[in-house]
Amino acid sequence: MRKILILAVNPKDTNRLRLDEEVRDIKEGIKRSQQRDDLSIVSEWAIRARDLRRLVLDHKPQIIHFSGHGEGKDGLCFEDKNGYSKKITGSSLKALFKLLMSKASLECVVLNGCYSQTQSQAISECVPYVIGMTGTVSDQLAIEFAVGFYDALGNGESIEFAFECGQTAMQLDGADLKDLPILTKRKGLITETSLSQRDSQTAKPKPISHVRLVASKDKQLGKQLLIVDREIAARWTAQPDEIFLPQLTFIDHMTNAIPGSIALKDSDTITFAGKNITPLLPINPILLEYLSLECLSQNLKFRQLESGEDTTQVEVILNLTLAGIKNHSSHQVSRTYTLDADNALDGVPVLDIWPNIKSESWHEYYGFYYDSELGEDTFQVAFSDPEDYESFNDDQGGMYLIAKFKKFPSYIICRRAGEIVGVIILDQPEMSRSKAKKWKLLVLLIFRQK
Repeated sequence: MRKILILAVNPKDTNRLRLDEEVRDIKEGIKRSQQRDDLSIVSEWAIRARDLRRLVLDHKPQIIHFSGHGEGKDGLCFEDKNGYSKKITGSSLKALFKLLMSKASLECVVLNGCYSQTQSQAISECVPYVIGMTGTVSDQLAIEFAVGFYDALGNGESIEFAFECGQTAMQLDGADLKDLPILTKRKGLITETSLSQRDSQTAKPKPISHVRLVASKDKQLGKQLLIVDREIAARWTAQPDEIFLPQLTFIDHMTNAIPGSIALKDSDTITFAGKNITPLLPINPILLEYLSLECLSQNLKFRQLESGEDTTQVEVILNLTLAGIKNHSSHQVSRTYTLDADNALDGVPVLDIWPNIKSESWHEYYGFYYDSELGEDTFQVAFSDPEDYESFNDDQGGMYLIAKFKKFPSYIICRRAGEIVGVIILDQPEMSRSKAKKWKLLVLLIFRQK
């Protein structure tokens, strides 16, 4: 099911907007659409900056619709703790959405507010489709665009077609061409040809890939992950989404440096400069939504290749089951990395999940991270599916992160300088057979005296 998250924001010190009418009309349009059972709408009001992060984590929407005030380069108007406007710039929104893309399969962000095109340009670097307004837009025109857009979306049309329906709705209500919104697509995105281009390109139809990843049995999702052949991508003058990360990051001078991570079957022990290392898994986190932990541990392998005196090369191999070729067939993809000292991490942070148990009656887990003042000499983390989390720094500059979960987490995304550098797959504790409804756990606290 596709989820639409509507963020309605009208701070006390800004002009009143007819946001309730816009939200009501969107909901009514979806309710009467052909695919109403495939769409759900959640509307949230008076949004603060931190609320935005929490709401995306909670709802994991495919479409985010912002309705409120925009002020060009100064940013979009959210609320502070007192209900007054607090502007969030495009670069800040880009950083947030880039972080959250691994948690929510965002397809489109609609910024239905004045002068929001600046923010849409920034966000489009990480979100497939972003819609923004080039100038001022009246309440009525904003509502007309939203109704036209979601009417089409609710009837199974593509985002590009729905966008043009929204534009047309605005024009029918008297909008000038200069006031129409702009649709920005992520660079390299392979999409359906837009309506304005179809007639001129009907003589040379572009091919579409039907090759898709077969998900693990416990990962059956409504949205298919298409594997785009490179030759097809070349004809589109675009690059396919990468399965592997661009660099192989590793923990130097240590073997099995991350206790609690899953062991890969039949993998080589990797060495660099004559010493064993622990590589982070250089895979795109989106694969974790489709493949089980068991499947990855059995089908992902590291191979150390024969290298020269000054170079060390490692091949990462992944066997995938694909559909759309000849029935379901296994297909091997791989990438060869040349190890680089710049991608070596000198230290390992304190990293733990507590408690290390699984039971049908246990629904509270905690993740702990502390970088021990290592900073850029180690990696930062993003836990999978946290219910809530808090971070803070100590007096020595060390960073703490505490996350809360309803179930034992499956993986951890590793970052360095804001970029994803690898994935850690967590070994899952065995399910307890106990049917106890109450548990007693011993917590041992150790204090260090300075």
